[in-house]
Amino acid sequence: MKLLVTLLGVFTSAFLSCVEAQNATSDYFGFHYELIEPNSFTPVAINVTENADGTNNRSISDIFGEKNEINLKVSATPNQSDVIWVKEDSGIWLQIYYNATNIEAFGITEGWRYIGGGNHDIGDYIIPQNKAFFIQSKKDFEWYMAFGGYVRHEPMTYWVQHGFNFLNRGYPARISLNDSKIHLSKGFKKGDAMTGDIVWLYRDGDSEGVDPYYEQYYYSEGNIFMTEGWKKLGGDISDAGEEFIPNTLIIQTRGAGGKVVLHPPPGFPYPKKTTPSIPPKPQVYTYLSLDQFGDPYFNVIWQSDDSQINYTTEIWDDYNKGWWQLDSRTVEAGVILDQWASILSLRYGLGRVVAGWVAVENP
Repeated sequence: MKLLVTLLGVFTSAFLSCVEAQNATSDYFGFHYELIEPNSFTPVAINVTENADGTNNRSISDIFGEKNEINLKVSATPNQSDVIWVKEDSGIWLQIYYNATNIEAFGITEGWRYIGGGNHDIGDYIIPQNKAFFIQSKKDFEWYMAFGGYVRHEPMTYWVQHGFNFLNRGYPARISLNDSKIHLSKGFKKGDAMTGDIVWLYRDGDSEGVDPYYEQYYYSEGNIFMTEGWKKLGGDISDAGEEFIPNTLIIQTRGAGGKVVLHPPPGFPYPKKTTPSIPPKPQVYTYLSLDQFGDPYFNVIWQSDDSQINYTTEIWDDYNKGWWQLDSRTVEAGVILDQWASILSLRYGLGRVVAGWVAVENP
């Protein structure tokens, strides 16, 4: 197997601007992880789908395991356990924890429960679509959650309400405020620091003792004091449009709200449907695995359909906003091909497989 992604700079000679005609492109695939801070509230969102045509939402058991295989902290009482906070559309917060102790006298059994819900099993509860949630970690050390799967191509659509809206980014790729085009949405209110909607972006702490924090941004229509564009709340009036959106974002809606659209990165085309004149679309399958040290890896596999088809693996380059070629292979029909990437070394990644007929030289 060959490494799917290392450092993009190594591949400066392999840049591809687009998929050429007569090629077939697989579904996009990718991964991302979130670092969970100890004794803190960390926002988490899912930016990949389980199925190629799926949505960015999963159940509690899908995310954390039917029996807490992700190993959230558990205790005899919920106040000492890790808690998953989910805001429902009604505005109610669910506080979900894993009960690992059977208490027969009170009819409490093992499983996913929520505070105030008694013994009601909530493992099949699905996180509201395209919404972020929080993990209140009671652990004394950092840990991480990794997600892998398929990646959508269409813009993300949210319906925001007055107040705070906790959302996913939708893609395991770096997207700037400018490129997101959030400010063009009818449901997003432009204005100044006191009147406009505010986008809250979570930033990790660092090894030098800086705790995680939020940065806040609004979109100014411009006036005699400042130009039009994204501005940082509490900062100067310089343009902040190139600030990136992390895995999650919060939109503080000061007006009535409505429809907000977040666009994928520029140059992120929707693959054309395969026609009989081009090779079959590569059918890719994804999964996560652990090495002998317990570190997570993202894997993608597919089967060769023909010995005359060349399969090229490409990854998305956030900075140059285009696709980079990593590997190109031609094998016999029926051979299983694969690629893999170390999740922890990259934080997030996005790729695709392009199939093209092998060029036949004229005799």
